[in-house]
Amino acid sequence: MLIIRKVQMINKKISLVITVIMIATQSIPVLSEETVEVDGATVAMVSHPFSDTNDKYVYYGAREFASAWNIEVTYNTPDIDSINELETENPIEEAQTETISGSRGEEETAVQIQEIYNQIKDPSVDALCVSAVQSDKVNNKLKNIMNMGIPVITWGSDADPASRNIMVAPDSRKNMGEMLVQLGVDCLNQRDVKAESAAVKYCWLSSSQETDEEVEWKKAGDKYILEKYPNWEKASDDGEKTITDLSDVDVILCTDQEILIDQLEVMDKKNLTRDDITVTGFGVPSKIKKYCSDELIYEWGYWDLQLEGAVACYVAAYLGMGNVVRTGETISIPYLGDYRIYENGVIDENFGTGKVNSGVILLDETIVLTEENADKFCF
Repeated sequence: MLIIRKVQMINKKISLVITVIMIATQSIPVLSEETVEVDGATVAMVSHPFSDTNDKYVYYGAREFASAWNIEVTYNTPDIDSINELETENPIEEAQTETISGSRGEEETAVQIQEIYNQIKDPSVDALCVSAVQSDKVNNKLKNIMNMGIPVITWGSDADPASRNIMVAPDSRKNMGEMLVQLGVDCLNQRDVKAESAAVKYCWLSSSQETDEEVEWKKAGDKYILEKYPNWEKASDDGEKTITDLSDVDVILCTDQEILIDQLEVMDKKNLTRDDITVTGFGVPSKIKKYCSDELIYEWGYWDLQLEGAVACYVAAYLGMGNVVRTGETISIPYLGDYRIYENGVIDENFGTGKVNSGVILLDETIVLTEENADKFCF
């Protein structure tokens, strides 16, 4: 993937314009001006347990820029096979039950909480970056970490705003939901089905570990359909499993990569093509482009994972070194540009926002992927 960023940095009388070109793993040149705001910070990044390579690309983005910012970044994917009983002096309280049982979600939450504890007990850690598994299960733990003076930044999957400082998101939940619908519309049009006037039956699919974001995407998408495509109707209730009987549905909108791949595999086994039924959703280019070549999907969407990781890492380091941000202000990130701090209400109107070090950064970096452009991205 080719990322070109032009950043203007002003240090007293010196105006320094830097153009950074990063191709795959090419290293980033180091600023000649010291980045005092984050210099020497250590950020612990903790991903989803059992996550695939997607979260690793987030880390790769953070790692590529970290050396230029003089930040140390650790990255850990919790592993259920390595979970151990926590020490009794655990500062985040009962981070793990003695035995792990129940649903996969409960297992994921338990191992993630342990991994978070393993990271923040290191006295050198200044801030935590985490993609939360189940917000209702980890909120209290993250709030306790904040009370210890360690800033918490979320990416990918959010926690309650009172349990973290800043959320780094690709876009608002409203826009993400509308994008999923628009992907379906574009695919229908390429099938010569007039999405604006046709009687279209649609449904949503999510994997078993649906995040709060995905729930809100679907709500926003349904509202958008009612406003823009009144002839559409739901073919079935929202599901967590693939649909094998495809005779009564025209569009399947998948909120995550796992379920998107599973549903495309069902199409393939039934010898159906993208001209027979529309299946689309979110997935990284490297995992979905095969299905595009096999004529199972016209287009799908995602966002710049490496940028997401880099921004989240810098913001974590920035707060970890004692800097303060307020909503309405912008934070200038070397090599990447200026990012505004929005109120938490931009992702959920019911969310409140603290006076300082609270809010949301929207990357506005969503990508519509096709057979023509998928190979341009390295994730």
